[in-house]
Amino acid sequence: MPSQRLGLGHYTKVAAGALLLNPLGTLASPASKDKKVFAHYMVGDSTAQHRQQDIKDAKSYGIDGFSLNIGKPNPDFVRSTMNDMFDFAAGQDFGLHISMDLWAAGDKPDNMSVPDYKSLFVDFFGHAAYEKGSNGFPMVTTFSDGGTNNMTWVDWRDQFAEKVFLIPNLDGIPGYWEWNEGWWEHWGQVVDGLFTWESAWPLRKGKGGAYPGDIGPDLPLMKGCKTNNKKYMIPLSPLQYKDSYGANLYRAGDVNLPTRMQNILAHRGDIHYVNIMTWNDGPESHYIGNIWPEQNDSPTPAHYMTLPHKGWLPLIGSFITAFKGDGVMKPHGGETVTGAFWYKSILSDTKCTASAKAVGIDEQYMSKPENYATAKDLGTYAIVLPQGASGWSLKVSSGGKVDTITGLNGGLNYGNTGLRAGAQSIQVLDSSGKVIATAGGGRCVYGGDACPDCTYNVNPNVVQFTSESLPVSSKCDEKCTAKEGGSSGDWGEISKDGKCGRDHGNTNCIGSALGSCCSVDGECGMSTLHCRTGCQLSAGYCFQNEGKQTVGDGDDDGEGGGVSKDDPDAMWPGYLKDAICDLDFTVTDPDVLTSRWLQSGAATWFINYIDQQGAEGWANKFFIRVKNSTTVEYNCAKVESDNCPLPKDKDCPSYFPPSAFYLHYQMASLHDAMKQIWSNMIEESVGTLTTQIPDIVDTYGTPKEDENSLILNMFVGVLTSLAGISGGIQDVTPGNALGKFVNPLTAISGVFAQAAAADGSVKGITPEELERALDKNWGQMFKAVMGSIHDTLDHVFNGKVPEGWEGDITPEDYVKIWFLKGEWMNINVINEMVELYVANTKQRFAEFATLRAMKSENKEHYRLLVAPKDCISEEKCKTFDGAYFYKDHCLAFGYQINAQMTPTVSIRLQGDDLKTLGQYFPDMNGALVNNFDCAPYAREHPKECYGGSGFYGRPKECSEIPDPEIPTHKDLNVKDPLRYPRCYFNLATIPWEQCK
Repeated sequence: MPSQRLGLGHYTKVAAGALLLNPLGTLASPASKDKKVFAHYMVGDSTAQHRQQDIKDAKSYGIDGFSLNIGKPNPDFVRSTMNDMFDFAAGQDFGLHISMDLWAAGDKPDNMSVPDYKSLFVDFFGHAAYEKGSNGFPMVTTFSDGGTNNMTWVDWRDQFAEKVFLIPNLDGIPGYWEWNEGWWEHWGQVVDGLFTWESAWPLRKGKGGAYPGDIGPDLPLMKGCKTNNKKYMIPLSPLQYKDSYGANLYRAGDVNLPTRMQNILAHRGDIHYVNIMTWNDGPESHYIGNIWPEQNDSPTPAHYMTLPHKGWLPLIGSFITAFKGDGVMKPHGGETVTGAFWYKSILSDTKCTASAKAVGIDEQYMSKPENYATAKDLGTYAIVLPQGASGWSLKVSSGGKVDTITGLNGGLNYGNTGLRAGAQSIQVLDSSGKVIATAGGGRCVYGGDACPDCTYNVNPNVVQFTSESLPVSSKCDEKCTAKEGGSSGDWGEISKDGKCGRDHGNTNCIGSALGSCCSVDGECGMSTLHCRTGCQLSAGYCFQNEGKQTVGDGDDDGEGGGVSKDDPDAMWPGYLKDAICDLDFTVTDPDVLTSRWLQSGAATWFINYIDQQGAEGWANKFFIRVKNSTTVEYNCAKVESDNCPLPKDKDCPSYFPPSAFYLHYQMASLHDAMKQIWSNMIEESVGTLTTQIPDIVDTYGTPKEDENSLILNMFVGVLTSLAGISGGIQDVTPGNALGKFVNPLTAISGVFAQAAAADGSVKGITPEELERALDKNWGQMFKAVMGSIHDTLDHVFNGKVPEGWEGDITPEDYVKIWFLKGEWMNINVINEMVELYVANTKQRFAEFATLRAMKSENKEHYRLLVAPKDCISEEKCKTFDGAYFYKDHCLAFGYQINAQMTPTVSIRLQGDDLKTLGQYFPDMNGALVNNFDCAPYAREHPKECYGGSGFYGRPKECSEIPDPEIPTHKDLNVKDPLRYPRCYFNLATIPWEQCK
């Protein structure tokens, strides 16, 4: 077919495209023209921390970049995810490029196609991390042709002045799979190369290899690319198994991965790129990286996509090195042996008999997948031995029976092992019989009626070979936990799409992260519209507008605490109790924790319970209700109480309703956090400071008594603003510098906001006590401020509004704000948070007390020494202990000596003096910077202030410095927390002696 003539309109669009792509007339530097390996990456709503970990993991095994699979380009998470990934990848020398998923983009209702991605291309093509093709222009790949024709792509290329590197998947275009000159005449002007998907796996519906690992379908494409000076991107994938999203199929794994590696290396001269499919597509089972829980929370693929696959990575790393190098696979990194062992966890005769309702998935996903018969009862190994190795062997143990495989030599070795029910392991032996590497400790294999995942799951378990001893065998005791029957009444399955009730198969909202009430319109949520008038009681929680609740109050004729046998809270079926009580709250990501809290149903139940019961005395009423008791055994309102323990996991199903178990957990965790802070502040911190404060006073002098109010208010300010705390937090994410502690830290800081007072007055400490010397009253300061903990627990658990808050918030809303985000659900995070909070508070108190003692000038006239760069260069500054170069000035702490009738002398702190100060100023550089930035006149007039000479050589304004600014709760910024309040360090500034 002849190609279309490109007329004037085409060239006009090309010129416009050049301006659109590159308004400044520059392009990012072209990428290397060497061979590259990418991994296909499903763009989802994962956390920044997890995405960044994926990039670091992939790079460590030689992967050059990710092909970012984007379906619909318009969801908000797409752009936010890309922003983070591109910015992080730029600092990792890791490439990213957009791969348009035209299949997914074309789904109803808002069918999309190539033009809809334009804004993403415009915004990201110029990014430093955007991958360039071999022509030096931005690379773009696709999944599916999306019904496009070659003019679709001509128009698209015109928009970018032809300055693109397009390497699409066009396997739906007639003639694609055959070597055909006419096809290339029609398409050759449009593409810069081809990228294929279906050839990665064995034949299905006319596409794929004749056997696992066959690259026969790729060969005509490679020929066409080579003949037409195009680049071929060949797919590499371990298998395809999908039992969700409308499909239930299997395309053999087995030796597909190593066979294809071997064949690719044999033809590497005709292959420019390899694309590993995929890094993280859990529902397709061909992932090689992490599967993060927040990215795909659908219950259907969750039944099979949790098995580990990262054991393949070292093997892939070896392949990548060979592909880019001499074509010979060698052990990866410094390993003696590199490889993996993988196997399915059920035998072919396994019978999975649970019902779809009991399992909680649709019926179509309960049957054996298409091509199930090709999932043979075999294990697969692929190992890379050192060059020159010969006569090595494998000792394979499967279900207690041992087999031996011999004849292994240097390079890649792969094949199958027998597979029997029970534990699985392999040992690698050299020619002398010495064990060199092992693979074991993975999941057991099951057969017969044992069906651990309740479905015919053939997703493989992948175990990496290591030099360590053979791990202890797994306990082969897994079983399907789906339960049939029970008092289900009209309860339906948990809603997967937010739809519920009578018009949607009676699906149930309890277990949905959208909320646990089913509205009259059949939608899950937690608002008044969802939970009250018209609410569908058989599909979730319901609450009446006023008076007695339908759920959560009980009947007068009930036993114990008033929960009758007909109460909906007492009628939960076993499978629903299990689903709620088995939720995992060990996660540390605060957003995921909040999502699980909502999913548990506790948030919806709690909000409505407080609205119905009122806040006054709510905690006692709560325990009587949910424990179906006549007496209260708990007391969470007093910090000294030992009767507010965490509930035991095994008791969750016995709560009325089970969701309330998680509210009890939050209540106990909050109390425990407050109790720990009280104990650690009063006992541990006071004990430490008992030694420190006298030492500070003895070394630097006693602060003036009228500064005690300042010290006290700064103490409260640090507690409420979290000043300085972010420096001790790891794994922060963009927009959240407090990491996993963000929600509980924000709540705790609010406790002490009630203690702040402009005049230094705090309940529990009198003005007379403030007039005493610091070393006499600092302990009382601590205890007085910590009194806020007593007040807070009383307010929260007895439903009282704090003093000064009246009129601003109702008691009900005040109680709710303490538990809305599930912030207290991970006790391990809470314990870490308490330790961090206490340590920061103690350090800041001693630090500020030291500074105020230095300001007293009882011992020395302490100063900030400042020298401009023309006096002390940056290089020279670095040679002085305790000095720091900042804004073209060398800074150091020191003191001045005033002698009668002679100029003052400035002396830098050094030796033991500097070491002692460092104990109280752990962030010495931060202290110097804060002090320097506090001296506005001196900073703005450096020549006058740091270049004068003699006693009268400096204007008096050079020594003037503002008072410290006391931070408040309003200064708490989770994105960019205070390092230090302004003028926290405010010693007067003087020149270095040699700069006068």
